Amino acid sequence: MLSATNNPATSPDDAQLARRVTWLCRLLGLGVIALIGVTWRLWTPQDLFPRVPLFAWPPPRWWDWASLLVLAAGSLGLLTGAQHLPVRRLSAAAIACGFAVQFLADQHRLQPWAWQFFILATVIALADDRLVFRGWFLLVCMIYAWSAVSKMDDSFIVPFGHIIERALTAPLQLTGLQWSSMGQWFCHELADFFAVCAPAVEIAIPALALFPRTRGWGFWLSAAMHLYLVMFLGPWGLGHQPGVLVWNVFFMAQNALLFRERSMRFPIRGLGTCDRPLTGALARTRRGIVEALLAFVMLWPAVEPWGYCDAWLGWAVYVPRFHRVEVRIADEALEGPYSFLTEHVQGAGPWKGYSAPPRTRRVNVSRMSLSLLGVPEYPNHRFAVGVALDWQLRGEGAGLEVQLFERPNRFRAISRYVRTLTTPAELEAYAQTFRVNALPESVLRRRAAGR
Repeated sequence: MLSATNNPATSPDDAQLARRVTWLCRLLGLGVIALIGVTWRLWTPQDLFPRVPLFAWPPPRWWDWASLLVLAAGSLGLLTGAQHLPVRRLSAAAIACGFAVQFLADQHRLQPWAWQFFILATVIALADDRLVFRGWFLLVCMIYAWSAVSKMDDSFIVPFGHIIERALTAPLQLTGLQWSSMGQWFCHELADFFAVCAPAVEIAIPALALFPRTRGWGFWLSAAMHLYLVMFLGPWGLGHQPGVLVWNVFFMAQNALLFRERSMRFPIRGLGTCDRPLTGALARTRRGIVEALLAFVMLWPAVEPWGYCDAWLGWAVYVPRFHRVEVRIADEALEGPYSFLTEHVQGAGPWKGYSAPPRTRRVNVSRMSLSLLGVPEYPNHRFAVGVALDWQLRGEGAGLEVQLFERPNRFRAISRYVRTLTTPAELEAYAQTFRVNALPESVLRRRAAGR
């Protein structure tokens, strides 16, 4: 007969593990409430910004309200009843289902934090404490790793280096003095060094956290990085939206629960059981589903450079990918059917692939999304194509063009012009070439009405 000290079901880690998982679940409930609260327009039926469903079918608008209520109920359930296992699993399942319905209605809602919360909620709904902790730990490590890999890209390092260089040179310039040529060279090289350090620091966090002896260092390095990001991106820095700041604060609290306990053997050695295990065939099925899901979401970002995984779903948060779309409107059209875009245009530009006048202005789609919905534009260019098609049809196609650009690889930040789409028919034909739906809700509802 096994003694209590040798029985894995009575491991001294189990009570502490249960407490940590309970607090992690409460943190998830609080995170869902906070982030949906600061980006609430995105999650409600709205016509401020074109919606592009995930599949070529637009769910009814009441689904938005119903799924939002389910999300709220699930979040409150986790926040207040995470210590009760049935309440925890039911609440997590509600969050996962709520997010799934929201994603179906609009790809814009596939925010990286929402994708992370959807995965975690699914794991909590199906797994026991030990697998929840292990899966959460490994998912966070992979988020850092893939985010670091995505930043090893000229389109991140070059602009980020320029931002750092301006920050280094601004204090002296404010006094009316100028840097010498040697000083300018030094600032430029130092800024490039700091820009390259960003992915190095991010990859160091999971490398340290994976080993018990260095796990504490991984936590303090992650805390310093997220605190820097809050300062750098906050209202006293670049003035990014509140959602970015809340997600960084969430990571600091999450990592305090995941990384600061160095005596736990999770997730490196052994699964064992815990004080609240799932047993039987159903438990094995649930475990298999959870492990398959975690394996998929951790490995899927590897195919992101080839277009088989979206940038945000592959944790490439700050890196524009290889294709880019520019929406341009003729000056005279801004006074007619596209007047609603006037405040979101910037600069004059050439018409039809850098040829002769008339002139056009570029619509800053990302700034418009930030202004109206409080979140950045979904980065994959199929989404921008759907948004542009919605606008073209509103204005009956007159005066709006879409220009396509692409980068050859991650070692070149400069994009080259590919082609221009000038009519709704051209744009709709191009939208139908994607593996995932790129047609806006307005087009899909019009088609459904015509059947």
